[in-house]
Amino acid sequence: MGLTVPLNSGEVKYVPVTAKDILKDGVYTLQYHDAELQVQNCGGFAQARAYTVMEIVGNDYSKTVLYGAPFSIG
Repeated sequence: MGLTVPLNSGEVKYVPVTAKDILKDGVYTLQYHDAELQVQNCGGFAQARAYTVMEIVGNDYSKTVLYGAPFSIG
């Protein structure tokens, strides 16, 4: 899987990788790895951060955002 992101100086972009609807009750694990990211038009330092949004809809609604550590990409 690979993503190409045009990025100008000072610009911030949200790039969705995937989404999944889980329709059955249970315990689930979410993993992603080896997602390739290419940045275009950026001539200097750049960094990225992975994050995941988990949303549970129903009687006990919950929305949680999990942030990974920032890492350098340029």
